[in-house]
Amino acid sequence: MPKQIRVGAGNGAAVAYLAIGSVLSGAYFVLPAGPDLQHVLYQAIGVSAAAAIWIGNARYRPGPAWTAMLLGILLWVSGDAFWNAYRWVTGREAPFPSGADVFYLVAYLPLLLAIVLLVRGGRPRTSDLVDASIVGLAAGLVVWFAAIAPSAAAHQSSGLATAVTVIYPTIDYLLLIGVVQLAFVGGLRNTALRWVTAAFATVLVTDIIYARMRVDASFTAASYVNIGYFAFYVLLGAAALSPSVREAAAAPKTRYGRLTLPRLALLTAALLSTPATIGFNAATRASDLRALALIGALIALLVLLRLSLLFVERDDLDTQRRTAQLALTQMAYQDGLTLLANRRALYEAMGEAIASDEGTTALLFIDLDGFKRVNDEQGHLAGDTLLRQVAAALRSALRPYDSASRYGGDEFVLLLPGTDEIAARAVVERVREGLRQGSANSTLPTPRCSVGIAAWTAGMDADDLLAQADRGLLLAKRTGKGRVAVAALDTDDELDKLTAADGPVAVQALIAAIETRDHYFQGHSDEVVRLATSVAMIMGQPADFVERMGHAAMLHDVGKLAIPNEILAKDGALDQDEWSVMAQHPVLGEQILRRLPQLAALAPIVRHEHEHFDGSGYPDGLTGALIPLGSRIILACDAYAAMTTPRPYRSARSQAEAVAELRAGAGTQFDPDVVDALLDVLGAA
Repeated sequence: MPKQIRVGAGNGAAVAYLAIGSVLSGAYFVLPAGPDLQHVLYQAIGVSAAAAIWIGNARYRPGPAWTAMLLGILLWVSGDAFWNAYRWVTGREAPFPSGADVFYLVAYLPLLLAIVLLVRGGRPRTSDLVDASIVGLAAGLVVWFAAIAPSAAAHQSSGLATAVTVIYPTIDYLLLIGVVQLAFVGGLRNTALRWVTAAFATVLVTDIIYARMRVDASFTAASYVNIGYFAFYVLLGAAALSPSVREAAAAPKTRYGRLTLPRLALLTAALLSTPATIGFNAATRASDLRALALIGALIALLVLLRLSLLFVERDDLDTQRRTAQLALTQMAYQDGLTLLANRRALYEAMGEAIASDEGTTALLFIDLDGFKRVNDEQGHLAGDTLLRQVAAALRSALRPYDSASRYGGDEFVLLLPGTDEIAARAVVERVREGLRQGSANSTLPTPRCSVGIAAWTAGMDADDLLAQADRGLLLAKRTGKGRVAVAALDTDDELDKLTAADGPVAVQALIAAIETRDHYFQGHSDEVVRLATSVAMIMGQPADFVERMGHAAMLHDVGKLAIPNEILAKDGALDQDEWSVMAQHPVLGEQILRRLPQLAALAPIVRHEHEHFDGSGYPDGLTGALIPLGSRIILACDAYAAMTTPRPYRSARSQAEAVAELRAGAGTQFDPDVVDALLDVLGAA
């Protein structure tokens, strides 16, 4: 639904029409014009309202309610035209009733239909309709004793005149009920509907005054009662020109029906109308007590019905409140994507399991292997689907008293009360089987996972148990991924050995292989390593990142191992075909590093080392922060080292020239923050 439109917000034409119409309406009474000019002005105001509604219908397409409104106004204007034509032709005012009254009375039918359609668009509740009926019946007392009864008594000599005089306020009463219902079901929710409600309320009051003036024989063609009819025309025309008229036939976002203070005040006034009318009846010695008794009885019955609805609404509100509280509780303890327990629920469950002291409790810390590649290659929606598949597999593998939680990202935790190491391994196998079955009919790859297992022992709290399982997971990933590792006393020693030995040994082996293929490599890579590690430190990165940065910088060209010698050793510039082969080396480097578990963490950095900050790089066209920080650092450092190193087909550039190139490429080819840090390293900031 469009936003609610305030007065003045896109209502220029409507406000202008309202202002001009008000001025012309005042001119009808103020300007020293003759009777003919007054009647022309009266007719013009009516025609302008019909034109405004037609324009609004054409511009905003507000629906059938406003088509009916246009038809009603055209009939009403036709009645004015008949009355004026009769006067101009005969030289005297039309009798009452006349052909004009036929148009006026028929006009009420489409106007009533328009009100009904607008009420339906507001989605009325039973309480809305009951409240509207109470107020409508109370107002009916006023209409009856102020207009209908006096009119009937005053025209007993003319059956037709009596009938027409009575029909006007009777139809007005029906319109009144409709207008009250419209107001109660959201008729005041936007500018157009507020003006519509005001227009019909005005014409209802005006018709009652007109009926009383007919009774008193005080009505004249230029009577001030006409201001009410002018207001009716002008308000409807302005409503049709308001952009908010598009909302008029649409259901409001807020369901009405609440017993607010203004509504309670209106209902109280309606209830007091019966004793007030009794008092008026006694004071004026009116004799029509049957209508008063009937309407009073109906109001009393409706009040009883409204009271019963209050109890129903209270029960509904209690149900809605309980449902909302349950939803909030679920949101607080449930992961929104997988519908598994979240970290908060996990900690509470671990605390309960430890406090129960029912024997061994096992904790499985699960991490999906290669999940980032699914997000990178198939998109995050595919990644979300895969996470939901994993959650379903976890649920199917658990016993009723086990629990599964999403710890964060692609990490999950299973809490297994009363479970030892052997039983925990069996759960892992059920999980893996569930992952295979869940992906059988899926286009996504079968998820692989690394698992760390920890068993609770006396003295451990929830954090200790989780940290122990996390160390087991780290060991599983460091030894090849897709594995299960049970955390034990010597787990930290094994991790230290892997960190101290395997990583550097593998790096040195690959460096030796590259140097045999590319003699340019050694000096160039040493310079890139020096610059990259310095940039990482200036950017405030932790020590482990700086160390990883050095390894990635040293191996950023490892993919050249798969490039043919004739391309790699070519003295001149590469042609287009040769360049397309050379451009594959970041992807080839990633593939090589992923086969070595201890170097797999460097693979994304190497793959994206030629991505440009503005997305014009390769192989994936990533932009900005989507490019790993390590890749952004290597790109700038590699470019500087390449520019300042001589090659067989060109001489080296000066530092000043290379710095100028870096500055020119900041924000397009290079990350501006990385360039700033590199210039600090070079002393050229």
